[in-house]
Amino acid sequence: MIKSITKVFSSALFAKFILGVVGILLIRFMNAPEFAALTFAVGLATAISQVIASSINKIYIIGYDKLNLRENSFAPLSFQALLISIAVLLLLPFSAKLGNTFIPIISLIIGNCFSRFVQTYFQLKRSFGSYAMIEITRAVLILLGFLILLYWNQYNICAWQVIILQAGVRFFVFVVFMFMNMGLQNIFNLRSGMVIMRVVLVSNYKYLIGYFSIFAIFAQVDVFCLRILSDNYNLASYGAAFRYYSLLILALGSVKTVLFPVIKTAKTKTDVEDIYSQYWQLVKYILPLVFLGTLLAGWIMPLVDAGKYPSSITVFRILSISAAISFCLSPYSELLHSNEKFSFMFYLMFISLILNIGLNIILIVWFGDIGAAIGTTVAFAIANIIIFRKSRSVIAAYRRE
Repeated sequence: MIKSITKVFSSALFAKFILGVVGILLIRFMNAPEFAALTFAVGLATAISQVIASSINKIYIIGYDKLNLRENSFAPLSFQALLISIAVLLLLPFSAKLGNTFIPIISLIIGNCFSRFVQTYFQLKRSFGSYAMIEITRAVLILLGFLILLYWNQYNICAWQVIILQAGVRFFVFVVFMFMNMGLQNIFNLRSGMVIMRVVLVSNYKYLIGYFSIFAIFAQVDVFCLRILSDNYNLASYGAAFRYYSLLILALGSVKTVLFPVIKTAKTKTDVEDIYSQYWQLVKYILPLVFLGTLLAGWIMPLVDAGKYPSSITVFRILSISAAISFCLSPYSELLHSNEKFSFMFYLMFISLILNIGLNIILIVWFGDIGAAIGTTVAFAIANIIIFRKSRSVIAAYRRE
């Protein structure tokens, strides 16, 4: 498992480094209103695509045998296409408000969902080399495309251009890797998508979709509340800090990518404890890096953004606390998903969402972007602690060898 995590992590690290360069250039050359528009648009697209892709792709792995997906591997993608259509209809009344980012947002939702599906296919097959190659290919193409945009527009980049670039690269990567590994015949089958939808909605899987729907909103509450309750500067400052934070937690995504299919194979309490024992060996190396990043933020961030967002340093340091807690406790959610504790996760996330919204509303009014970071960190911490406590009882229920 450690070898697989290292492979995914190293590719993610390289990809995030490349995307980090793009992020630094965006912060440096994009004005605050455009960067705020980009932050909100990407947040909205991410939330919607996470609702659709994360839940359906998780079902793809969990229900691969139970739902007979071996015979129709594209059925989950057809299901996602149906949900994307519904999302577009729901967004139409807000098209005027979103302005020139509306079509790019739709494009990014499609690109996110499709590229995540092909990565899930490799995750299911435990082909982590191909999974890693998608990460690297996508990052390199985005960097090249962004440099062309920067030159073509004489350093005057618009939010919609960056979103379209990301969407186009994701869709291109999907087509290339799907064609090379699964082919593109019968890629969309409305009937199979409807069949999967009916099965999911009358089974325990509906709670999984509900969980990811709420989690997607939960993860973007800070951005949405800042958009409503604060100004473009606070939103842009928070967006800048969040880009550094995303670099900090890239190892967590790599761990979860490998951990979930591995946990599904565990049969005994000893198996599960051994898996998490290996994970805690990684945590001992990851946490000092988080601490180091927090210390260096005061020197590095002002160099990158030329002092445009001074409060983003404090925001980043607060979010670093959330990252440390997530590294320690968040991976236990994979155990609960593997054991199909969907209703528990759904109700927990629903309560956590209400808490997160309440904290953000109160704290943003008082402290702006720093208040958003505090509220989000507290809400995430409470949810992760409860998940960890629940996982202990799940581990105890495994039979011993």
